[in-house]
Amino acid sequence: PVLPNLEINAISQGPKEGAYMHGMFLEGARWNVQDNCLTDANPMELVANMPIVHFKPVESKKKATKGVYICPLYLYPVRTGTRER
Repeated sequence: PVLPNLEINAISQGPKEGAYMHGMFLEGARWNVQDNCLTDANPMELVANMPIVHFKPVESKKKATKGVYICPLYLYPVRTGTRER
């Protein structure tokens, strides 16, 4: 889940399962805190910071894919599939 009201300074320890991720950003979109979903970017806004996200591990055979968009998460700004920067 996305944790929009949680600040990184307020986290004193990791979650029991999974990991908290911060520092991610969106290009051409933004996170709508009120509706808890992705939405169009604000005018003249190229990138928007993502709130903290709590990733929880799930066995691949148990995950539901109906109605789920599989979105890539790039580690580097150059989206080549390699580790070029």
